[in-house]
Amino acid sequence: MWVELTRQLHKTLAQDLQTKFGSRLAIVLIDTAVFVSTVEGRPMTPTKLATYVGIPRPTVDRHLRALRRAGTVERAGSVYVTPLKQLDRISRQNYRVLTALVRITSEHLSR
Repeated sequence: MWVELTRQLHKTLAQDLQTKFGSRLAIVLIDTAVFVSTVEGRPMTPTKLATYVGIPRPTVDRHLRALRRAGTVERAGSVYVTPLKQLDRISRQNYRVLTALVRITSEHLSR
């Protein structure tokens, strides 16, 4: 389920980065961590993101710059967040897909 959810998030969050799923897993992890921390109302600093995803801070900084250029994250003081327009697009685009994915996965696990 995690791989499928990550693939779906990659399609949504990193679509403008023109990368294949497996080739940029670090950027997907960072983007996903920013997304989750934004939704949970606990945005993270680059240092906290690096610790959370287990990637060196300079790598996180480099990927955050790329994500900012792509418009999938923005800086809010010392933390990074997913922009509101991005959150709206993700919720509209992925609600049905993610709901179906969770339902199917749940059915498989309950067998």
